[in-house]
Amino acid sequence: MAAVVVNKRQAKEVSEIFKSFSHPSRLLMLCRLSDGACSVQELQDACGLEQAPTSQFLARLRKEGRVVGERHGNQVLYSLTDPRMIELLKTLYRLYCDA
Repeated sequence: MAAVVVNKRQAKEVSEIFKSFSHPSRLLMLCRLSDGACSVQELQDACGLEQAPTSQFLARLRKEGRVVGERHGNQVLYSLTDPRMIELLKTLYRLYCDA
């Protein structure tokens, strides 16, 4: 097998992405968002969280640039900012969750 070679910038970028995955609830949110945009309530339901921690996790993911919120009427729909995240999450699912 060939060696995997990355430069320091790439290594930093990927390690920052993995930091976003490092909390189970954030990972659940990102997994749910990989299926498409959803509201805070949908994220709460999917992750089994109350409103306060959901908002805190979303604030961190927004700050990290992983998600963006778009207002639709009286609710905000959140979505992933980078389509590569969807592929990465699908790979993680295939390797660790798909029986």
